[in-house]
Amino acid sequence: MTLPEIMNSLAGWNMPVSHEQLLRPSPDFVQTVYCTCLQQVSNITHESLSDPVQAALSSLEDTNPVSWLL
Repeated sequence: MTLPEIMNSLAGWNMPVSHEQLLRPSPDFVQTVYCTCLQQVSNITHESLSDPVQAALSSLEDTNPVSWLL
């Protein structure tokens, strides 16, 4: 897709973006676009993923390497 096509597609999802944002995307912008696409395609929201992601990250911080076996 060309940049104007991408901009029009995202604008159709109520997410207007600038040419500059597409050329030099920030991590926050990439996350926002990814979450918007995920929600449009699968109806999964950023909020619905937050708790499972935090739980997964917390389990990685556990110092007992075999605790997941218990």
